Amino acid sequence: MKLRNYVAIGVCVILIVKILNSFFIQPKLWENSLSQEFKSLGLKGDLKVIDTTKEIEAFYGTRVKFNYTERLSDGYVLKEDDYADIHGTTGEHLEGLYYDLEIVHLLNDEEKKLCNVVKLREFDFLFNVYKKRQGFKVEEDKIKKDIAKKINELFNEQVTFDFYCKFELDSREKVCAAIISQAVKNRDNGDFEAAGFYNITPENLMKNKGVRLSISCNFSRVNPSLTYSYPTEHVDIFKAKLLSLPKGSFLDGVYLINGSYYDDQKRTDFELICTFVVEDGIGHFEEDKIISEKKI
Repeated sequence: MKLRNYVAIGVCVILIVKILNSFFIQPKLWENSLSQEFKSLGLKGDLKVIDTTKEIEAFYGTRVKFNYTERLSDGYVLKEDDYADIHGTTGEHLEGLYYDLEIVHLLNDEEKKLCNVVKLREFDFLFNVYKKRQGFKVEEDKIKKDIAKKINELFNEQVTFDFYCKFELDSREKVCAAIISQAVKNRDNGDFEAAGFYNITPENLMKNKGVRLSISCNFSRVNPSLTYSYPTEHVDIFKAKLLSLPKGSFLDGVYLINGSYYDDQKRTDFELICTFVVEDGIGHFEEDKIISEKKI
């Protein structure tokens, strides 16, 4: 009888220990581990583990859900609810949304080192944190207005409007490479807000070729009084004018200039994209791309 009681007490003790470990001890260990990992990257906010679940189907291990909070210098409070996936056998932290990206060839050695860290699942949020900066949208709008104004003043005609300008993301690989590249530059300059990923501007992303500026233009307004001797003459005039601008007139980046021309002999309206690339303040045009043909 006593033996049976001792066994029952022993079982109860084991269960209590497991419960305590599950609800108190293990989460605290995960919290300490993740906090140290975040600090080593340069993240200076507070991390709290809010839940842990065992995973079998997606992977074998533990999903650790956490809340991360960081107050930034402009007053914005970054709050992220996210999770880390940790392998049950090796203890290895698994990669996240960007695990399949082949971007190594786009990065220098310093950028590769940062990439190897932030590709872990718990750091996925860093790739979108720049969008939360209060001035980001204002900066985008200013660039669009400045470009539209510059083009219209160049021809003294309403060739385009700022609402005809639109930022377009390049491939996932190029976007992520551009973000990492600028984060490294920020960190080198002592900016570790959100580990260097917060203060990334539209101009930075353009220069690093992560985004392109698409501009719809009315080529017929380039010189309305001109009788064209060949179908694409007004397109060529537009290009020549842009190339004649002094160095630094356009921000570094890729500009997708969309417009159309009519070929009278073929009785066809052609829509095309002229790709204008600016590097170190100097622009050049790449080969035009016809995107549609419409018989009139």
